[in-house]
Amino acid sequence: MTAIFKNRKFPIILLLSIIVFTISLPAENSGDASGKIVLLKKTLLIDDSSDEFYFRHPGKIDVDQSMNIYVLDSNRILTFDRKGKYIREFIKKGQGPGESKYISNFFISEKRVIVHNNHPAKVIWFDLKGELLKEFRLKKSDWLTFIHYFDNAYFFYNTGKPETKSNASYTDVEINLFKMPAANHEMIDLHSFPVNKYVVKSGSTSASFDVGKFIYALSGERYIVISHSPRYKIKIFDIKTREIIHEFSRDYVKREIPPGLMDRFNRGVAVLNGKRYKKPPLKYFNDVLKLLVFKGKIWVVTSTVDKEKGVLVDVLDIDGKHIDQFYLKPPGQNGLYTFNWYIDGQFLYSIEKSPDDDPLVVKYKIEI
Repeated sequence: MTAIFKNRKFPIILLLSIIVFTISLPAENSGDASGKIVLLKKTLLIDDSSDEFYFRHPGKIDVDQSMNIYVLDSNRILTFDRKGKYIREFIKKGQGPGESKYISNFFISEKRVIVHNNHPAKVIWFDLKGELLKEFRLKKSDWLTFIHYFDNAYFFYNTGKPETKSNASYTDVEINLFKMPAANHEMIDLHSFPVNKYVVKSGSTSASFDVGKFIYALSGERYIVISHSPRYKIKIFDIKTREIIHEFSRDYVKREIPPGLMDRFNRGVAVLNGKRYKKPPLKYFNDVLKLLVFKGKIWVVTSTVDKEKGVLVDVLDIDGKHIDQFYLKPPGQNGLYTFNWYIDGQFLYSIEKSPDDDPLVVKYKIEI
């Protein structure tokens, strides 16, 4: 274990030491834990077999205090009660007051639903019944993704402009994290995280294809758990102190993308000035595919998959201590390597596909 010491002066005029630990975790499949399977009990399935709504491309899921379910789906927010009955489309499409056209994300804070819209860039507040409370335009109008509201401040990230001198190259592109206090709406730079991309350029126009991915999860209200490298490396960012307080990594054997999935995981084409650029094929998965938090513990969903057992998950505490390791597979899931999972309380919400390839939202109780 190595420790990197950083000093920072706080307003109380005490000089404290902020310690960033770089921790080497145990090698994968260590001990008997690698054979352990955590069971999930299906408690609810939502499909669009009725005429009330239909799924397009469901994404983020959140739950309010009454266990109502909110699904972000193609610039819509669909709401369902705790039994899966469709309630309403939460927000009207448009550019007028209380309307949204390009939703980056939403966040439920106590009895309020906060929605961020791009173009026009604005933040909209609703009560849980969908009644408009307030909205305001953002001074920073480029494309942002809203991730959190805490301590009277909003938190966003965006992707920096790809820079390359050649027509095509692998390069790091910065993912920039911002804080916007509710008092003045001024964007404050917090930190940047480099993500490797394949960047193509034609004249002054450029496009990029993902190699690494920016993956995050909220741990409580104060901490953001982040992965931004193709390799197994996790960082804990404290939004109060604006510091990375822990880093941990593991000696991990990279997993090859199976031949049958190469097309699915390597699709992507950019057209610049009439010329087509194709994403170069990637041979390996990223080591970390998803980050979740369950009862204050970090679940690192890895790219180690067993067709019978499911996906291998490491369990860490906020200090990087390796607590457990198990396989997790929702019963009936037919899309391994696709982990559209969201945890709230004792439940895991999963976006899956039916045998007819239609989207489903499934709720499981975590039996652990």
